[in-house]
Amino acid sequence: MSIVHTPRFFQFRDWPETQLHRFMANLIDTRHKLDDKTVLYMPFEGGEKNILDPTERAALVEQLAQDKEYVNRMEACVIHWTRQVKDLLSSKGHGAISENAGPLEEIEYWKNRCADLAGVRKQLESPMVLFIIDMLAHAKSDYVTTFKKQASELKMGSKQAETNYRFVSVLKESCHHLAEATPSEIPTMMPKILKTLRMIWVTSEFYNTVDLITGFLQKLSNEIIKRCCESINIDKVFQGYVISSRKTLNTCIDCCTSWEEVYDKTASIHHKFSGLQWNLDRDAVLSQVNGFIQRCKDLLEVCEAQEVFARFEDGYQKPMPQFGGRRGLDIVRSLKSVETLFDHSMKILAVHKRSILDVRSTTWHEDFSKFRKVMKDLEIMIQNLLLSIFETVTTVEQGIEILDVFMHFENHESVKRTIEKKTVDVFTLVKTEINAVSQELSIKGKALTHQQPKFAGASHRVRALKRRVEKIMTIIDRAFFLPSVGSIAEIRASYRKSLPWV
Repeated sequence: MSIVHTPRFFQFRDWPETQLHRFMANLIDTRHKLDDKTVLYMPFEGGEKNILDPTERAALVEQLAQDKEYVNRMEACVIHWTRQVKDLLSSKGHGAISENAGPLEEIEYWKNRCADLAGVRKQLESPMVLFIIDMLAHAKSDYVTTFKKQASELKMGSKQAETNYRFVSVLKESCHHLAEATPSEIPTMMPKILKTLRMIWVTSEFYNTVDLITGFLQKLSNEIIKRCCESINIDKVFQGYVISSRKTLNTCIDCCTSWEEVYDKTASIHHKFSGLQWNLDRDAVLSQVNGFIQRCKDLLEVCEAQEVFARFEDGYQKPMPQFGGRRGLDIVRSLKSVETLFDHSMKILAVHKRSILDVRSTTWHEDFSKFRKVMKDLEIMIQNLLLSIFETVTTVEQGIEILDVFMHFENHESVKRTIEKKTVDVFTLVKTEINAVSQELSIKGKALTHQQPKFAGASHRVRALKRRVEKIMTIIDRAFFLPSVGSIAEIRASYRKSLPWV
C-alpha cells in the first residue's frame, strides 16, 4: 500500500489526500499491533524529504510551509503519531497482559516494551520525521509542542522500561523453574523469589510502586494456581479415582497454604527491618489463591461423596454389601436407588467440570450448591433406610454388622447422629444379654435334664452361659469402628460386676 498503491493515488485529486494519510496511518498501526509493535506511518508524497543538503532542505522546508494543504496533511500525521506515543506510554506493565498471566509473561512484556520504545525512538529520529517537524515548526503549527512533549516523555519511558527489564530479568531463572515445578516443589522455591522481589522493590528506581509489585505478586499467584491445575486430572476425579485424586488435591491445598504463609512471613520481616512499609493489598495478591483452595476442597467433597454414595476407591467400585433375612433384597434395592440418584447428580455436575478450577468463573458455585442439596437428600434417604433396617434387628451381632456397613456415612452429620443412636440401641441389647445371663446364673438348683449328670451338667450350663456373654463382648471388642457414646465403659463395668468369675 505504501510503495505501490499510495503514490498512484496522489496522481488524482478526487480523494482528499488527508483522508488517504489517515487511512494509511490506521492501517499500518493496526497491522503492527498484531505483533505488539508500534510503527509510525511515514507519509510518502514524492521522496523530497530525503534531501540531505542543508541548503536545499531549508529551502524546501520554507516552500512547503507555505502550502496550507500540505501542512494540513502533515498535521494529521503528527496528530496520529502523538496519539500513538501517548497510548504507548499510558500502558502499564501489570495491565497490558492478561489477568491469568504469570511472572514470565511480565518479564517478557518488559523485554518487548524496551524494544518497542527503542524502535519508536529510532523512528522519531528518522530524517522524514525530523523534516516534517521542522516544516510544521516553520509553519508555526500548534501541534508541534504537544508532539515534542510526548517525544520527550517517550525517552523517559524508554529509560524506565530498560531499568525495569534489567531488574525483573534477575527473576527470570527462578520463574522458569517455578513454571516447570510440581505443587510439592513450589513451597521451597517461593522464599528465594520473594526475597529477590523485595530487593527489586527496595533498590529499583522505577519498579518500586505498589501497583507494579502487587501486580508481580498476583502473577506469582497465577503461576502457582496454574501449576496446581496442571497436576489435577479432573476427568479422573469424576471417574472415581478417589484415593489418588484426594492425594493430589491435598498436595495442591498444602502448596497454596504454604505460599500464603511465605507471603505473610516475608511481609512481617520486611515490615520489621525495612524503612519501606509493606503497604500491599494482601487480598489482591491472595484472593485468587484462596478461591482456588476452596475449589480444591469442593473437589475433595466430590471425592468423598463418590466413596460414600457410589463405593468408589481408585477407579473401581467395591462390591455391594450383602444383607440376609427376609428384607435383604429390599435393602440392596434401596442402596442401588441411592447410587442411581447420585450417579445422575454427578453427570449433571460433570457438564461444567472444565470451569471448576477457573476461580474467575462463577458458574461453579451454583452448580455445586445444587449438588450439595442432592447430597443432603441422599443423606436423609440413608438415614431413613438405617432406621428401617434396625426395626428388624434383634441381636447384637446383627446390629454390629449393620453399623459396619453404614459406618462410612458417618462424615455426614445427620447420618452420624442416627448411627450414634443405633449404637446406643446395640449397647442396650448387650446390657440386656448380660442381665439375662446374670439372672440365669442367680437361679439356684435349676433342674437339669435326665441325661445330664448333677455336677457336670451344672458346670456345662454355666460354661454355656459364659460363652454366650463372652461371644457378645468379643464382638463389641472387635467393633473398633463404633462411635464413642459413653455406654461401652458402663457395659464393661456391668459385665465384670455381674459375672465376676470371668
